[in-house]
Amino acid sequence: MLNHLITKLKQSLIIHDCETVFLFQTLLSFPGGLHCNRTFDRYACWPDTPAGYKVNISCPYYLPCSKNIILTQGLR
Repeated sequence: MLNHLITKLKQSLIIHDCETVFLFQTLLSFPGGLHCNRTFDRYACWPDTPAGYKVNISCPYYLPCSKNIILTQGLR
């Protein structure tokens, strides 16, 4: 039960961190207005991205892989 509560607390803190990033991120204007919305997919915080573009982000600090792998990235 305690482990479950700790896991839930960690998830809440991660989501809070992501929401804080989104709060301070300026919504960019894209030609034509088409873009992928910023989102949190339970692994990473993805920024607003123009349609047809790719975004790379580093492995977030809260994933175990971020400590074991020198260069990790996500792509969407």
